[in-house]
Amino acid sequence: MKRLAILFSAVGLLALGVIASDTVNSVNTVGFRRITILSNHIAMVGIPFDTIDTNNQTLVGVLGTNQLRPGSTIGSANADKVMIWNTSLVPPQYQTFALKPSSPLPVEYFDTDNWGTATNPPIKAGQAIWIKLGPRSGDTTITLSGEVVDVATQSTDIVMGPNMVAYPFSESIRLKDTAFERQGIVMAGNISAQKGDQIWVWNGMGYDQYAMKKSDTNWYDANNWSSGLANDVLLDMGKGFWFRRQTNTVLQWTETNRYINNL
Repeated sequence: MKRLAILFSAVGLLALGVIASDTVNSVNTVGFRRITILSNHIAMVGIPFDTIDTNNQTLVGVLGTNQLRPGSTIGSANADKVMIWNTSLVPPQYQTFALKPSSPLPVEYFDTDNWGTATNPPIKAGQAIWIKLGPRSGDTTITLSGEVVDVATQSTDIVMGPNMVAYPFSESIRLKDTAFERQGIVMAGNISAQKGDQIWVWNGMGYDQYAMKKSDTNWYDANNWSSGLANDVLLDMGKGFWFRRQTNTVLQWTETNRYINNL
């Protein structure tokens, strides 16, 4: 088995109610990430690993069925929820999933709009999801675990409007160092940030908004367009974000694996 010679440093997750996170150590290309969410709060989580069973790149493969509180009735307010933004639907919209104990077992995920049929939607590295705790759940620690992503490149299709995504590799990265600049993305907002593509990062209470100026191809705070240089904004491993695409064309965001030679 390959051995990863990198220690991934611990960084805070941008999510409402997150109070702790663990250092991720990879042993034989396997790592984990712990995210603690306060009771009755919500976290935007980016998926930084492939599942151990690569044939199970699904909600069950990512979260299992024993980390969230199940509900017993359709749309139960007491159940923890997983919300997935689906851009393939017309119009794009959330699909919400919760656990329900079947009779007699097992506990399975159900779409809360169809409480009659168990489902297991696909989830892969580079995707982001909301995890929303129900009012009866106490502080909850979610563990993401799996194989460190070991492909040379990863591509994500970004469509017009909001896209809920994450950096598709098992590490943190500065916004400045992503492929967005090299691919000429978010260049339209020269005079006004509102005219170009934007990245929105959840900060626990709202969103930090960033856009790139065409004049110098640097990232700026979209609400401080004159002097709010934001080159050092960090996209933490396990953090999801919105990419808000203004142009009615599909953009293929392709990132290169920076640690592939250390695997």
